[in-house]
Amino acid sequence: MKAYECMVLIDPSFNETDIDKIVVKVEEQVQKSGNVLETTNRWGKRKLAYEIKKVNEAYYVLFNYKANTQFNIELDKALKFTAGVLRHMIIASYVEKKKAPVKAMQAM
Repeated sequence: MKAYECMVLIDPSFNETDIDKIVVKVEEQVQKSGNVLETTNRWGKRKLAYEIKKVNEAYYVLFNYKANTQFNIELDKALKFTAGVLRHMIIASYVEKKKAPVKAMQAM
């Protein structure tokens, strides 16, 4: 399994309970497939760089999880048809590799 990040922009006109429902729906979808949900970060309302569907700001939520590639296709389809989701993006998350110890480097 590889590490991924999914950023979801939710319509700010939705109330807090509707936003919670969308967040829980995504979390459940990640976990039901046997994948590992690492963190869910709610960034709150932020101004958009440009208008999306005549909206200037959105509620940002970032999901970090580990999954196989096929799952991302399913998640992408589900988010496209979820009411209230303005945009979403799934990207591979790269973990910084540990550097070799200095002594090992000097031995070469």
